[in-house]
Amino acid sequence: MASLVEADWKVRQGHNLKFTYEWLEPDDDVDEDEQTRTSLLYEWSPIQFIQLRGGVRFYDGIPQNDLQNRTQAFLQLHGFF
Repeated sequence: MASLVEADWKVRQGHNLKFTYEWLEPDDDVDEDEQTRTSLLYEWSPIQFIQLRGGVRFYDGIPQNDLQNRTQAFLQLHGFF
């Protein structure tokens, strides 16, 4: 089972603040294997079809897996055509 909740706030034209929360239950037969991912993003679209996105993402999963428990900051450039 998986779920996603997203909230977007248009700060002003071309500027968007986004919050996401994702939850994953990969196997119903295994107890305590849930994974969550929480993100806070800022998106800037200076011109049509170009977007610069920066954010931070928090991962929370099973304690034995370091990749499921980390914090990640990123910057992305998107071109739409």
